[in-house]
Amino acid sequence: MSRGYFATEDIEICKRVFDDICATGHITSDYERVELASQIIYFYQHGVTIEDSLQQLVVSMTERQRPT
Repeated sequence: MSRGYFATEDIEICKRVFDDICATGHITSDYERVELASQIIYFYQHGVTIEDSLQQLVVSMTERQRPT
């Protein structure tokens, strides 16, 4: 990722992670989707650019944040 913007391949990675987590995590509310997108972008911008690693990290964080 270049500083300041997402290249096409950056967006594609983030979108695949987002779509997969939404589908498998049953995330449907607008609030959950916005939070998920924010987490994906945050971690991607902070160097987690490998798709599998990004997905595992975000899923892990999402599971921790859900009420038990």
